[in-house]
Amino acid sequence: MLGKCPDGTAQEREGLRALARSAWSRLRVSGFSAGTLVLGLVGSLAVFTGGIGCAGIPVTDPFLGDGTLSVLRYGYGRDLATVVLYLGLGLMVWAWVRLGRDVLAGRSRGRAVVTCAGAWLVPMLLSPSLFTRDVYAYLAQGALALHGVDSYTVGPEVLSGPITDNVDGLWQTTGSPYGPLFLLLAKGVVAVTGNGVISGVLLMRLVMLPGLALLMYALPGLVGHLGGRTPVALWITVTNPLILTQLVGGPHNDLSWWACSRPPHCWSLTAATARGWRWPRPQPRSKHRLALPCPSSCSSGPPDCPATVGPASARPPPRAS
Repeated sequence: MLGKCPDGTAQEREGLRALARSAWSRLRVSGFSAGTLVLGLVGSLAVFTGGIGCAGIPVTDPFLGDGTLSVLRYGYGRDLATVVLYLGLGLMVWAWVRLGRDVLAGRSRGRAVVTCAGAWLVPMLLSPSLFTRDVYAYLAQGALALHGVDSYTVGPEVLSGPITDNVDGLWQTTGSPYGPLFLLLAKGVVAVTGNGVISGVLLMRLVMLPGLALLMYALPGLVGHLGGRTPVALWITVTNPLILTQLVGGPHNDLSWWACSRPPHCWSLTAATARGWRWPRPQPRSKHRLALPCPSSCSSGPPDCPATVGPASARPPPRAS
């Protein structure tokens, strides 16, 4: 016999709705915004997709080659890929700003920031070289070291092969500007990947990634010594679209420098603090007032600076003639 749903079924549906609302409210209370995470992830995937057509792709691509999808590499196809890439970058910036509003308001904690960073980072690990071709120069300098050639006196042009073919002309005749530790790292990458250009880019990116992890490790200690809030420091650095697309998506060897510098900075401050040294902490400013520096010749206005922006300030009176 047809009729209305039994009361038990209606109660079960209402209970499921209440459970869903409760779960969403718990996510918001913990500072985790699923919408912000998804927005940044969509942007990161768009950057990855557009990068297939307009990033620093190899001269000879073993994947697309001369097939149908190779149209993404030239003409209108490349223009469309460029639009998709920059649209994705805009979405990442939008998500980063939204996350920052939650962090600055105290609604998001460090765990939420790290979760967003991990989700946005994954497409960058697999993308072509973004906004630069420097990684091919890194591989070429590693190949020089692997062949026993002094990379400080000659450039990659002395070698032939797919790695050298992808090096930008600016670096073809330029010796390595990097130290022996990085050259040893690049040499090890080339020793594993050989002449594989794509595998070399991916492995170079992975061996630099610990620099980002060590930065995340050192930030709470640096903030504890110098003042500030750890979630804000994490938001400024590890979720920053510039760092994700340039340093990781590039990749750039600045990540390796972070691995060598940031933890020692933290350890040095810890040791100095143990000996009784102290550093002045930044003083919070008024929400409605921003003091700007001015020349010492200014003789009017407040003592700190006459150029004070905000409703609590006014322009300095004109000088007497």
